[in-house]
Amino acid sequence: MTLFWTGILIILLLPAFYMLLLRLKNRHWTRFRSRLTLLFLGFVLIPVIPLVFLSARLITQSADLLLMPGIGRALDTSLETLRMQMEDRGRRVLEMPAFQDDPSIQDLSRQQIVLWLRMTHANQNVELNAAQKADPAVETSNWIPDPSRLDSDSTFSILSITKEDPMMAVYRRTGNSTWAAVVYPISPVILQAKDEIERASAVYGSLSVIKESIKEKNLLGFLAFLLVLSLAVISMITARWISRSINEPIDSLVAGMKRAAAGDLSGKVKTRAKDEFRFLVDSFNRMMQELESSRRRLIDMERIAAWQDIARQISHEIKNSLTPLKLSLHRLRGFLNRQESSFGIVEILEVMEEELHSLEHMASEFSDFARLPRPQKEPVDLNELVRSAVLLEKENLEKISIHTRLNSRLPEIHADPKQIKRVLLNLIQNSIEASKSGQSIDISTGKEEKNGKYVILRIHDQGYGMNDETLKNCFRPNFTTKKQGLGLGLAIVRKIISDHNGDIEVHSRPRKGTRMIIRFPVSAD
Repeated sequence: MTLFWTGILIILLLPAFYMLLLRLKNRHWTRFRSRLTLLFLGFVLIPVIPLVFLSARLITQSADLLLMPGIGRALDTSLETLRMQMEDRGRRVLEMPAFQDDPSIQDLSRQQIVLWLRMTHANQNVELNAAQKADPAVETSNWIPDPSRLDSDSTFSILSITKEDPMMAVYRRTGNSTWAAVVYPISPVILQAKDEIERASAVYGSLSVIKESIKEKNLLGFLAFLLVLSLAVISMITARWISRSINEPIDSLVAGMKRAAAGDLSGKVKTRAKDEFRFLVDSFNRMMQELESSRRRLIDMERIAAWQDIARQISHEIKNSLTPLKLSLHRLRGFLNRQESSFGIVEILEVMEEELHSLEHMASEFSDFARLPRPQKEPVDLNELVRSAVLLEKENLEKISIHTRLNSRLPEIHADPKQIKRVLLNLIQNSIEASKSGQSIDISTGKEEKNGKYVILRIHDQGYGMNDETLKNCFRPNFTTKKQGLGLGLAIVRKIISDHNGDIEVHSRPRKGTRMIIRFPVSAD
């Protein structure tokens, strides 16, 4: 077992070399991987090494007990005993009175008894058993007599055999030598026992050779070393795989946290983690997505708040200026109406009144934007608001159709119905203005359970669409592509949706139409 313990020493050096490579390659996770590798090696090798050692000792001792030298000698002695019995019986035949009268037979020595032929009388099978053969040149194939002669009164060669003792003795002279053979039946039980002993002796001899080969080459120790080495390699590979499956998602999360700390909340952690790590990574991605959405919402709210303050001041200044102008125009019109000739001044006053009315409308829009009230939330059926808004806008349709697909199982949302209806009217009006005659507008509602339960509203038109620049600034106050308007409509829409903890997405391509997607949480704060 010296080879075995040498192999164990080599195996213990492998993890040390492996941990050294880890430290040289990556210092960040060296301690964790080293501990995990040692843990797996301990779990595998501590119970396996004594078990393998004891198993090898047990196999060796069992082989020593099963392959004792006395067993082989006993088998050989049994075979030799059977041969001697057949030989003695043949010798007794040659000592019969019939052979005593023949001086040539009497001169035969033991070595000159060439063959003992054995025969099973039941199936009359005669076989040559070369127990003794002094001269290999002697041809004995024609010495086998006819087995039927053993049961008859006839003689074979020079010796008559009786029925009571069915035995035949023959001899032949070859030159100056005389050879003798004896033929007699043997019991099948004895023959079967002899065959079994011969087979057992052959098997025992083969096992003895294998045992000696194993002992000489120390094969058991080598096999034990290979087994322990294989388990050690498997444990290190398993430790590496598990450590990688653990530290890869953690590395990704650490990198994502560093990006988030630097202000980049748009990055998404991508990893092949499973189970609890998959849940952790998904939770982190959802958190980053919600933080990014909250940051955008906060920026929009700050921007809108700033514009509301500006709009409040502009509206106040415009209204302050409009009031005396309107009074002055009213008095001037009254004075001119009393005069017989106004020289076209009345028409000029009418134009001035129209412009003042336009300025008043602008001031009202600024005022509405600046004084957008906090939503008064209550349970609302979004489908009913969609039907009401579509019914109001149908009066403004000219060869433009509106198709609705409303989910009948839509849950209620907590919202301000007036503000949500204002959002619907604004978006539908924008779609109508962007569409051509013959085109259609699709409005649908549904449910979504992505990162929570939401009611989703989709408005899709086939109109002009928006380019990237317009799409980027469409929610910015005072941004518009229309000839008339202040660019506050979508800003108000986004402010209302944000106040309802919702979210709005815009997807648009030039000449491909625009799709608005609005999400409202089923239960809002």
